[in-house]
Amino acid sequence: MRLFYAIEFEPAFRKMLWEQATCLRCQVYGGRWTCAEHLHLTLVFLGEIPHEQLDSYCEAMRQA
Repeated sequence: MRLFYAIEFEPAFRKMLWEQATCLRCQVYGGRWTCAEHLHLTLVFLGEIPHEQLDSYCEAMRQA
């Protein structure tokens, strides 16, 4: 399982970001764009984590 910690945005802020990204998309060649519902700020990408370790990662995040 690919795991990362991220911040989810409030809907109004996510909408504003999506509108700005739409302007950028016309000017950028390549890249992989997501849909508006998946916009987030990745804090750290942890990579592939065995499923049995997921609970310990979730607990660490709750304590942080």
